[in-house]
Amino acid sequence: QAICLHSGEHIKTDLPNLILDSADDWNTCERNLKNIDFNEQVAIKFETFTDGRGYSLASRIKERKIVKNLHAIGQINEELAYFLIRSGFDVAHFPIRINSISDKGMIHEAKKLLKPFSFNYQSASITENNDE
Repeated sequence: QAICLHSGEHIKTDLPNLILDSADDWNTCERNLKNIDFNEQVAIKFETFTDGRGYSLASRIKERKIVKNLHAIGQINEELAYFLIRSGFDVAHFPIRINSISDKGMIHEAKKLLKPFSFNYQSASITENNDE
């Protein structure tokens, strides 16, 4: 189930054609990103939920304005949503579980997980979406 990390809403979207592995080094990822358009979507696959390389990769891609939308796939869960947002991800493909934010009836809980703090004391790789 895909969830927009800016609004907390479930969205219908396919996986992007380009899927980067968080375990790959930057040079490999940069070669793969070389021929894509800014408006194309890219996914970063997490092999394990404890691997922070996907966050670093997302942050680097967003800082360099290589693509507009990043998807998080693989071994991720709802508790990582805040960190996914802060590092630049736009969409998360969480596994569907009852009583989790992947459950369509839980949008209020999704918004609490996505924005648990009223302000951030550190900068991030995203710009805040104030349209909510």
